[in-house]
Amino acid sequence: MKLGAKKRLSTMFNGRSAKAAIGLLGLTAVAAFSAVLPAGAAGAATSTTGLNDYVFWNAPPSFVNISQDFTIDNLAPTTFWSTMFSFTNQNYGGYIGIQTNGNVSGQQTSGDAIFSLWNAVAWHQVPKSSATCQSFGNEGTGGSCRAPFSVVAGHTYNVNVVAFGNPTTIGKSKTHVQWWAGKVTDETTKKSTVLGLIASTSTSLTQPANFVEDFSIPNVAGSKNCDAFPLTKTTFFAPNVIVSGGHSTAITYSGGDPRICEQGTIVTGTTSGNKGTVNLIVGGPNPS
Repeated sequence: MKLGAKKRLSTMFNGRSAKAAIGLLGLTAVAAFSAVLPAGAAGAATSTTGLNDYVFWNAPPSFVNISQDFTIDNLAPTTFWSTMFSFTNQNYGGYIGIQTNGNVSGQQTSGDAIFSLWNAVAWHQVPKSSATCQSFGNEGTGGSCRAPFSVVAGHTYNVNVVAFGNPTTIGKSKTHVQWWAGKVTDETTKKSTVLGLIASTSTSLTQPANFVEDFSIPNVAGSKNCDAFPLTKTTFFAPNVIVSGGHSTAITYSGGDPRICEQGTIVTGTTSGNKGTVNLIVGGPNPS
């Protein structure tokens, strides 16, 4: 469904007009989503010493909008599912995803959604949203927005990061930035949560990937009892990306990164463009 820029922004920010939403967030940019991406199928930094695995995708060298669906086929506690990306010509980037056993503003939750950018220079919470935004300092520094979010086995989720308006300047130093908006949707219930806006000096994204981790496990290196770790199964659908100018580009599966003892297994991986899927198993044993 195609929507005008003002209507898209009003929809995204709970019915407020585009002008009011931009004013409340202290922005001078004028457009909202550069385009509406179709669904692929129907900040806190994470520890990289735990039970985890990656999925990589081929993509154009620069894009301004990424949207991806994934289905959690088997749910596990203390687990984080995310879509990651780098900034073009930079050695850092960001991620958006959901997790079980979360934490929002110091309060434990059964689940939450997170949108984070490394080396962010500013961040804004969305009016009338349950999300909060703040800095983070674990495994690098940046800005992160998160909100309570229900994570349910068998549901399909969509995550979307998009360049918000045109590049602008902020602060007394007139720093040139691009604002990025993050949104998570439960495609099964059709409930969406806009997590916030985060500003970066980078103006485009590249190198999409997926990351799944059980963050409760401090270190699994050398473990002799891998089957004791909780099992999670996830179906990742190929991301959709839009390049500058509004053109959608096909994405294909590139590969995975299984690690010692973590039983990260790419069960199937296809290279059929935006219809491709990857089934990822992390942990074990496989339930009968």
